[in-house]
Amino acid sequence: MARKIKDSRRFGLPSGRYRSGRRCIRMNSGKVKTLYQCNLKGGSNMTKLCIRKQPKRSAYNRVRINLLRRSTKKQYQVFRTINGELKTFEVQNVAANGYRIINLNCLQKHITDLTMHAVSCEKARQLVAAGREPIVLESQVAHYGLAVILLAKCQGCQLKVHMETSPKLKTDGSRHYDINVRAVWGSIVSGNGLAHLNEQLASMDSPTMSQNTYQVIENEINSWWKEVVEREMSVAIEEEKKIAIDKNRYHEG
Repeated sequence: MARKIKDSRRFGLPSGRYRSGRRCIRMNSGKVKTLYQCNLKGGSNMTKLCIRKQPKRSAYNRVRINLLRRSTKKQYQVFRTINGELKTFEVQNVAANGYRIINLNCLQKHITDLTMHAVSCEKARQLVAAGREPIVLESQVAHYGLAVILLAKCQGCQLKVHMETSPKLKTDGSRHYDINVRAVWGSIVSGNGLAHLNEQLASMDSPTMSQNTYQVIENEINSWWKEVVEREMSVAIEEEKKIAIDKNRYHEG
């Protein structure tokens, strides 16, 4: 088979029949040439300067993963199942619908706060007397894995209340939400992974977990298990050593 040789000399454009109509040029490909003209002391001599501009390629800097940083994106990616197929949708605002896993202690705290406010707010009491809702669950502000921050708003005084669906771990050096750690832990011990977890959550119409969140929590769980195993092995070694000394048996397997 004969090899096709590119014979086009136009910069940045591929060869082919429709190459003149193509405008797709790769970024940072080749050099950009610019010509400048100037006069020296008003004479007739003309000097041309040829300056080549090479686009500077910035080095790749790895961004530190911050699981608790609030997303600044205006679009959200939602996973939903349609006719048995998992599909993704991008929406401008995530409405407070679907299903969420919420801790009962957090739920009790939020109900208490909202009830106390509805009783003390004069405009909220007027809405209740008129048969209207005093407090409305507006939207989902953000979600970190399975943990969700919901926004409730008082229709009387327009007070906004942020409600978290899960508490955070109280261990030193860990700021993960408890529900995320439990979900990753259950996926590990059951032999599943992130794909199985997200498929199950999508079928339940619940928020899913990202790869970065899952991997960071998985590595932290592995370090916890390593510490526990080393501690248990040390205790077992000391116990076996004590038994061998008491029975004067040192060569038995």
